[in-house]
Amino acid sequence: MALTAELNTPARGIVEQIALPMKAATKIYKGDLVVLADGFAIPAAVDEDLLAVGRAHATVDNAGADGALSITVDQGVFFWNGDSSFSSSPPDIAAAVYIGGDGLVSTTSTNNSKAGVVEGLEGAGAWVRSSLTLSTLL
Repeated sequence: MALTAELNTPARGIVEQIALPMKAATKIYKGDLVVLADGFAIPAAVDEDLLAVGRAHATVDNAGADGALSITVDQGVFFWNGDSSFSSSPPDIAAAVYIGGDGLVSTTSTNNSKAGVVEGLEGAGAWVRSSLTLSTLL
């Protein structure tokens, strides 16, 4: 299900920013996990061919063509809530986690793209490092 409002997604440590072109007719809310699909930024979704790049710095609504607008993406370590797979099998530190939907990470790899690498666990979620450079190495 797509987000309908901004997320308060905490960060820790140093955050670096990059600007990425957005997919046509796409709205990405502040705080959401941003991924690349065919070279254009879109909100995270459950799909196996996406490249996680970080957290949306602000809400951007690209009502135009591919690349008509760009979005600033924060790269670094962010806290994402876990989906239902977290309660039954929490990930290990330094393990990859996967996109579980809008604002969620999952330990389920089947049909899911990687969201990043776990740097800490807290409650029902994880501190996950997400960046364009890291995603290309995973």
